[in-house]
Amino acid sequence: MGKMFAGLIYVFLHIKINGIDLLPAFVGYYLIYKGMEEVSESGIFAGSRTLTLVSAIFSAVMWLKTLLGIYIDGLFGILLTVVGVSLQLLVTYRMAKGVQELEEQSGQLLGGAELAKAWLAFPILTVASYVVSCFSGELGAIFLLATFVAIVVYIVLFYRAWKAWERRLT
Repeated sequence: MGKMFAGLIYVFLHIKINGIDLLPAFVGYYLIYKGMEEVSESGIFAGSRTLTLVSAIFSAVMWLKTLLGIYIDGLFGILLTVVGVSLQLLVTYRMAKGVQELEEQSGQLLGGAELAKAWLAFPILTVASYVVSCFSGELGAIFLLATFVAIVVYIVLFYRAWKAWERRLT
């Protein structure tokens, strides 16, 4: 699960120089993919690997597009953004469900329910921040900050689940 945690950092943390992400999300999705491969106890992780690989490929194409200076505006640009966010939501949802499955199978507390609740805040706040920012930039910024907090909480809870899972193995 350590690779999945590292993958989350790449997926969610964006450090850009001249518009180029130095921590590209496709690397994160690949790490998540490899991490899911290592946790053979979870059928959910095994069943999510194709989705994660698709997310890595989509993200790599988007990163390459930016690297080459190709910018897509308008409806198609919005559609690409929605696809990217949707893939991110699906992968992180499957990660939360995989932790819950491991928790049920092992009988060990991994914080799966808390992770699922933290995940739920992410799509709600993401949509709210986009909608609200259309009407009020200041209020949209507050929702964006709340989305950031929800992401940090999700990452921290996944880290705790990983460490709890590691303790089980030792």
